[in-house]
Amino acid sequence: MNIISRSEAKAQGLTRYFTGKPCPAGHVAECHVANRTCVVCTTAKYRNKIKLDPSSNRARARRWAEQHSNVATARAKQWRKDNPDKRAAADRRWRIKHAEEQTARIRAWEKRDGNGVIKTSRYRARKLKAAGRYTRDDIARLLISQGGRCAAPHCRIDISISYHVDHIIPLVRGGTNWPDNIQLLCQPCNSSKSDRTMDEWLSDLRLRPR
Repeated sequence: MNIISRSEAKAQGLTRYFTGKPCPAGHVAECHVANRTCVVCTTAKYRNKIKLDPSSNRARARRWAEQHSNVATARAKQWRKDNPDKRAAADRRWRIKHAEEQTARIRAWEKRDGNGVIKTSRYRARKLKAAGRYTRDDIARLLISQGGRCAAPHCRIDISISYHVDHIIPLVRGGTNWPDNIQLLCQPCNSSKSDRTMDEWLSDLRLRPR
């Protein structure tokens, strides 16, 4: 660190200065221009305050988040937009780190709400007057027959942990709710397919510029 006096640092608009001399506590470190306190001493004091009263720090953090939520969200979105490769790598690291946790959460959801998804599908089928119904056993057999992979031929990602039930011919297009009109897709493929038939979706994908 370069030696600079407080007055020189203040004239240059700096927030810290360094004299090379120890503070009263013996730290040879930078000092704050505003109050002449040693940076190391200030950090130690702040950490000790948090240790003695952690709730006050959490409350302060919540207040800051509430006041700056829009700014922080905008910055995060812009960073993800400007750094797609870094974002993808960070997502992969997160999935690897939390794989067991995610698996446990999905299995708990399937145990708790899996039948709810089927009930919702049956309700939609009845509302659209579509024939047929499928069960969890049908889904299990379908998962095995697909080899635990997404049914989209260009994808084939592993969906043994998480999958979406898709109607090959959508219910709104006259498709049935029988098992032979059901396939399992990953979430991105299911969202991309939307209410198109499989042939229409794959045709659109081939025409889309890479």
